[in-house]
Amino acid sequence: MRLALILVMAAALGFAQRNTSFETRPDTLQPELRLWKVSVAALAGASALDVASSWGKCCEANTFLASPDRNFGARGLAIKSGTLSGQILLQYLLVRRNPKLSKVLGIINFTGAGAITGVAIRNYGIPQRR
Repeated sequence: MRLALILVMAAALGFAQRNTSFETRPDTLQPELRLWKVSVAALAGASALDVASSWGKCCEANTFLASPDRNFGARGLAIKSGTLSGQILLQYLLVRRNPKLSKVLGIINFTGAGAITGVAIRNYGIPQRR
């Protein structure tokens, strides 16, 4: 599980630092693009924290992420990381086509990261399954 979390974080940070084709756009958009890139890293970090706080706990509240024994495990990790990857890819394509969207998407990502972090904090209060 730790390896999966490390891979998610490394991919997010690598994406946030990667030179992209829209780096050549006018300098007026650079702060917004940086905001969006950092927000993607924050969203991935919050998601990794949520996975770590949910792993192996009894009675996953989200039935879509729960395994047949109602725990959060590999199935939930695969669905969660696939959904996050698709969301980031879609945002990348949108921002590449229209860089002005980066500010709005950055705000949405930071809001989502805050909500997911709140869920992770709540999850740490749930006892581990024995």
